[in-house]
Amino acid sequence: SYKALTSPTIAGYTPSEAVVKRSSNSDAEQGPTLTVIYTADAQKVHVQYIDGETDKLLRQDDLDGYTDETIPYSTAEGIKKFEGDGYELFKDNFPAGEKFDNDDKTDQTYTVVFKHHRENVDPNHS
Repeated sequence: SYKALTSPTIAGYTPSEAVVKRSSNSDAEQGPTLTVIYTADAQKVHVQYIDGETDKLLRQDDLDGYTDETIPYSTAEGIKKFEGDGYELFKDNFPAGEKFDNDDKTDQTYTVVFKHHRENVDPNHS
């Protein structure tokens, strides 16, 4: 017989058997075999589009996925939209190919920061 065994902890994953219960086996040397399968946990990502001059949140996209999956998202459409509204991209900290992390307690947050587009105009400007 053997004592109950706790499955190892892997951040961002849930084991199919958290504890393997106590058992007895006639094969004293080998003991029973049990496969524990780890499933990726649900994760969340927030992509925030911010007016960097007023700190106003212009838009937030919320994305759902699972630990270690590639985040299926691009900021290109959002940037194009806000540039059409008179903003200029200042900083985009969402990297292409980014993956969902393994932190179940904290959502990932990325920011895309804009500044106001300005042009110098002289009296002859039409």
